[in-house]
Amino acid sequence: MIDRLTYYYEHENSNVHRGAHALAARSTDAYENARQTVADFIGTAANKASVLSFKLDGYSDEEVGNRLNNYGIAVRTGHHCAQPVLRHFGYEGSVRPTLALYNSPDDIDALVKVLKTFA
Repeated sequence: MIDRLTYYYEHENSNVHRGAHALAARSTDAYENARQTVADFIGTAANKASVLSFKLDGYSDEEVGNRLNNYGIAVRTGHHCAQPVLRHFGYEGSVRPTLALYNSPDDIDALVKVLKTFA
């Protein structure tokens, strides 16, 4: 245990940026490896993502989320633990539907149909 703690402080956490970078690299590698496994099993486009994030001009994230909720479409609103990235793009929050194995093309069509009511 002492050896592990020593290694942690000397190599992984001796510099906050280096520690965060190592964690980010490790999680990115794990994500990409899992993505390929799922892609091989399910079949998918090369650059597909299961998490989408968007803004609608003239509407708050909460307004969009509430209207979608009224139609039975669940999304998350806010910063989703991604505040630095959102701020990089000039936003404080966004609307985020998360797609999963149980979603179908009909779910996407329903989402788009409700989003069109904001136009």
